[in-house]
Amino acid sequence: FVDASDRHAAMVTTDGVVYTWGEGGPELGQGDDRPRERPRELLMLSGQKCVQVSCARSSTLFLMADGSVWATGKGPHLGLGPCSGGVGTHFPLHVTQLASKRVTLMSAGAEHVLLVTDKHNVFAMGSNEHGQLGLSAAGGGGGVMQQLNHSSSGAAAAAATPRPEGGGAGRGK
Repeated sequence: FVDASDRHAAMVTTDGVVYTWGEGGPELGQGDDRPRERPRELLMLSGQKCVQVSCARSSTLFLMADGSVWATGKGPHLGLGPCSGGVGTHFPLHVTQLASKRVTLMSAGAEHVLLVTDKHNVFAMGSNEHGQLGLSAAGGGGGVMQQLNHSSSGAAAAAATPRPEGGGAGRGK
């Protein structure tokens, strides 16, 4: 699986090993702000099996085989616990807001993320400035995890439906 933002990229090997590269900054999760011109293994996640990565503008999310989600970078609009507030983190941290959920699929936009659980619930986190969280009112929103109401739109049911082989959450597999 591979994903990219406008400034960085991440990939997962078939063995669940994560590599990041790009402009540099906390979103690479490499412990510093140095740019990486070539893919570099993310040693902070070694020993854990990653199954999906998703790159937002200034952060990277990692979906682990156990359904937990980890994140690195700046996430003032993503509501990613320790990533909130714009300070950022240079190494992956567990997204504690999702600790009681088993996530099976995720997709990040510039400043938001949608997540699907094993119970086919869809959660949205981040900025809702343009209505991208699927909530009733567009506006800054931000931060707080919201469960999308299945009855309010067919979008939640569509997002929970598995994609055909070769189709990822929105970019590449």
